[in-house]
Amino acid sequence: MDAYSRFADVPEDQLQQVGSNADAAKIVALMEADLRAHPNAWENTDLATFLGALARCIDAQPQLYGNLGQSYPAIPSWKQFAEALVAATGYE
Repeated sequence: MDAYSRFADVPEDQLQQVGSNADAAKIVALMEADLRAHPNAWENTDLATFLGALARCIDAQPQLYGNLGQSYPAIPSWKQFAEALVAATGYE
């Protein structure tokens, strides 16, 4: 493992602009490129730990939004899905 674990290197402005499945696919492609370039840098580099972290991230999203003073949408969007994917890369 690298000296520290981190989240996938995805520019925040791109993550905030996700509005469609195509935008979410671009985020996944950025995540894949980051993982290939830094295979030991993420906290969750194997599928089992990533999926476990993803489930916890999705479950925690409403509380996270609340902590940031934002309301969580009744029908989550591709943006919330992309946020959870990126968060799962470094979620402990």
